[in-house]
Amino acid sequence: MIAKHKNDLSTYLSGWFMCLQMGQIAGLKNTRLMLTSKPKPFYAIGSHTYELSLMLSHLDSKMRILESKSPLELDHKAYSECIVFLKASYVFYRILIDTLAGVIEYFYKKSEKINLPRSFNGLLSKHKNGRLPKELSDVIKDSISWFPDFRARRDDLVHHYESFLILFGKDPQNKTILEHSLMPGKRTPTVNNLRDIREYLGFVLKEYQQLVDGLLDHFDSKFKGWYGIVKGDKSRTETILEGSSAYMIWWAAKYGNYQHPDLIIRE
Repeated sequence: MIAKHKNDLSTYLSGWFMCLQMGQIAGLKNTRLMLTSKPKPFYAIGSHTYELSLMLSHLDSKMRILESKSPLELDHKAYSECIVFLKASYVFYRILIDTLAGVIEYFYKKSEKINLPRSFNGLLSKHKNGRLPKELSDVIKDSISWFPDFRARRDDLVHHYESFLILFGKDPQNKTILEHSLMPGKRTPTVNNLRDIREYLGFVLKEYQQLVDGLLDHFDSKFKGWYGIVKGDKSRTETILEGSSAYMIWWAAKYGNYQHPDLIIRE
């Protein structure tokens, strides 16, 4: 699998850092351009994106095994490993979106002397209280509709000792689909269906990529004033993702219906 997209956040941040380095070499005296190493959140966004994509590739392979047989022919090893990679995907997604908040926090602290939270939930709290810059608030406001539900699920896994059950179902075409639920327990007295795995993860991955799309447009509008750098969507570098690295954007497009004119996926 190969995916090509101009709105890859890690590539965008690397391009920003290269522009700063070129400014320093050219002898520009803007103190905001004086940076000797790439900020830590910028390194992390690349590694965490790859790690989540890797978890999704393993999850996809285990799901295909389970989807190819009837529940009566259950592959118990694939079933247990599928749960592991599903839980890991939830955890790595939360790490990634908090790292995104760290990128936002860096720019606003360094460039506008505004202190923002390093957690995505903290950003949404400030948005709800009307304490974010308006342009940034406009970028993240749609996350209010889905992030609290995801956060609660992840908190159940990490803090409340929950785990997943994987359930077998059928779609309207009688094709096997895999749904997931929390294990019944004190907090979940009955099985709580959490939707089709592919549909739900595709949805939150689409939401992440749309958030990145809006954030890059926002940074483009800010960089001229912050650093004297003129950037735009037409000048962004196309990123080529192959194999496991492409799974995150592939899930967003295939199962979350993420669409963008600059996105090309070849399976």
